[in-house]
Amino acid sequence: MCDAHHRVIDGATTWQEYPEDLLLEMKREHEEWVETVLSAGPDSRSHVLQFSAPIGPNETAVPFDDCVHAILPVKTPAERRAVEIKVKGMHFKDSDPTYWTVQPEVLRNHFTQMIQGRFESGDIRHISVFGLAPIPLLMELGRLISDISDADIFERHREPAQWAWPEDGAEVNFSYLKGIQGPKRVALKLSITSHISDERVVAAVGNDVSIWEIRSEIQKHGVIRHKSDLSRYRTIVRSTLDEIKNEHGMDVEVSVFPAIPVSCAVEFGRVWQPKAHPDLEVYDQAKDQGFVHRITLATS
Repeated sequence: MCDAHHRVIDGATTWQEYPEDLLLEMKREHEEWVETVLSAGPDSRSHVLQFSAPIGPNETAVPFDDCVHAILPVKTPAERRAVEIKVKGMHFKDSDPTYWTVQPEVLRNHFTQMIQGRFESGDIRHISVFGLAPIPLLMELGRLISDISDADIFERHREPAQWAWPEDGAEVNFSYLKGIQGPKRVALKLSITSHISDERVVAAVGNDVSIWEIRSEIQKHGVIRHKSDLSRYRTIVRSTLDEIKNEHGMDVEVSVFPAIPVSCAVEFGRVWQPKAHPDLEVYDQAKDQGFVHRITLATS
């Protein structure tokens, strides 16, 4: 066995903690896992992309083993290690304006170096995306991946603690509310994890704005628990962005106010298309400041 588990088992107080039957069962389960991974053909293989960046005062990390567990048995890891874009050891956090000057460019550079060329050459055919980062950065990651790339987006769940989709509970449906006609400035609220009041939007961008909204039936953390929920979310985001363009013109100024899970953030960026949709100004909630502008989703 590996060094880590050798130490755990040999360090047990009594041998009864790890009897022969238990060790043999652990061995059998691992052999089944290895057989599943090695028997998979090239079409089932996926490159694991881990993107993590500090959120507030907290550093983030995405364990590779958790990613592998989440993609099996539909997909198998194409490589022994993840493609990792990780920001760490920074002396400023996402509350610092410098963070938003530096970090989007760091993400773009790393994506170009590690992912884009390999997609274009055919070396990477499918990616499984695991992200823990501020919402605007996850939207930018989605824009870089784009809607035309073959990708699965995952979400870290708290109950139970896992990255695999629980596929339990009620499926989530989404609706949208149109804003008033006329203004060349639109605010798009994304109300999934919590409700966003119009007053918070007006405080950030002023009164002369048409407020649109995409919302789930229930707004709370952990509401997205099915992979199919993301598919329905993508559909309504695409149709809403198209309708905003049709109602207000391609030259409309659109500001986005998100209260969404990380998976929805990545998918939002993937749905946005530079030739089909206006540029998007993305805001984020800052402590004691309300919504603050962070990044622009635009043609790079």
